[in-house]
Amino acid sequence: MTKVLYTLRQILPQNFKETIFDTRKNLIYFLPFAVKYQSKSINIYHCCVHKSASQWLQSLLFDFRVYQYSGLKACRNTKIKHGGYLPTESASEKFPEHTIAGSLHISYDNFQKIPKPAHYKAFFVMRDPRDIVVSDYFSLKYSHVPNPGVIETRDKLSTMDEIEGIIYVLNRIHQRRLFTALDSWIDAAKKDPNILLFRFEELTAVDNFAVFKKLLAHCDIAMPDQVLTSLLEEYRFEKLTGRQQGKEDKRSHLRKGIPGDWQNYFNETISSRFQELTGDLVHRLGYG
Repeated sequence: MTKVLYTLRQILPQNFKETIFDTRKNLIYFLPFAVKYQSKSINIYHCCVHKSASQWLQSLLFDFRVYQYSGLKACRNTKIKHGGYLPTESASEKFPEHTIAGSLHISYDNFQKIPKPAHYKAFFVMRDPRDIVVSDYFSLKYSHVPNPGVIETRDKLSTMDEIEGIIYVLNRIHQRRLFTALDSWIDAAKKDPNILLFRFEELTAVDNFAVFKKLLAHCDIAMPDQVLTSLLEEYRFEKLTGRQQGKEDKRSHLRKGIPGDWQNYFNETISSRFQELTGDLVHRLGYG
């Protein structure tokens, strides 16, 4: 069932998808005695950049078992339209209280501008920016749900060889300020004790129990160990795709599921352009 629901979330049109899952979600919230623990966090903010397993992690956080042990309802970012990496994309509308704000692709500066309750928690998911480039290339070329921007980019990529295409996507990511957004979060936990930083590579690892225990503890989600173990098992790469982690399907939204894949695609030309655009970002993020 988890695999079916995750797949539907990736392929259904957004408005239809929201109607289906909001209906199911709201019915669940009215079940008697559903909440076993009420989190002290009034809001939880899942912050990230694109291509950092944001949809996978959002699906996991919106699972009914998380609601049971937090009392926090799901709030998709499409409801509020927060996010963005540019200052012009910031917004001042607050999220509903007692919700988990899912999948905010956002810079730290824009996150700061969101009105928040007195008691909140946030976490940011980083990823090796070189893997982000490769993941975005295959997503735009094959697997991303079509929209006008994706279709235009996909048409351009179809005329390029792989090296040209990766450099085109690299430039596109830079222009969208994703690298700047990654950099903006590096010291966020030092500035705000309500924030913790997590790595994509740890969250998606085979042995990810300890890091999820840390994430849930930070957010005051009191999920028992056996429930967390079952939850993580259902959201494993193998369960969702039917493939072993590392076995590639270029046309799948869950393409390969392993870190360091950039080494299979970066050549001297790509590496040089990446260095030119990002400077010491890899080192600053701890991937150097």
